[in-house]
Amino acid sequence: QSVADEHGNFRDKLGNECVLANSATLAGHVQVGNHVTIGGLTGILQRMRIGDHAMIGFQAHVAQDVPPFMTVDGHPLTVRAVNVVGLKRRKFSRSDMHRIRTAYRMLFFGDGYFAARVEQVSADYSTDPVIGKIVAFIRERALQVERGAHHREHVRRHVGLHIHREARHDLSIQGLLDRRHAVAHLHLDGEGKRHVYALGRGDVPGLRR
Repeated sequence: QSVADEHGNFRDKLGNECVLANSATLAGHVQVGNHVTIGGLTGILQRMRIGDHAMIGFQAHVAQDVPPFMTVDGHPLTVRAVNVVGLKRRKFSRSDMHRIRTAYRMLFFGDGYFAARVEQVSADYSTDPVIGKIVAFIRERALQVERGAHHREHVRRHVGLHIHREARHDLSIQGLLDRRHAVAHLHLDGEGKRHVYALGRGDVPGLRR
């Protein structure tokens, strides 16, 4: 509980049996799942979500959501692998870990749009509660962004406030990329409709080829 006292007024939510190393910092309204490990000198931006059993390395800059079961680090943040060590400690079966690894490869290394890959994983593991956690985590952020767009449109129509209909993007999940990935953007138009499209690595500032 090394940071809970410092950030208690910011309504951060910490799950059970989390480990936060020295000088790990939560900026406010951060949701941390169960059995999460956060490395020293790591900074987590406001309103980010950390999934269950995730591992964040030393001195990471967390500006995107971290999916369950993943190991991430760096600046910009990058998914490195499945948190196998943490899963073994929590007595996950070899079958569970194999399915998580397969879903991880499908989501972050598969072909096509990210949204299509999420739907494919959901269909392939529709009765799997472990993989279902990953899919639900990803979909929850998309729904939050969509609700925000509908709220802004409601205010514009009924209160008369002018709200710019600028393109809004959410990189919360697929922002966890390295040079091996393409980037998928979730775009919300002025009517709150969702559109997903992909950009190549060369279109992302600072992302090495």
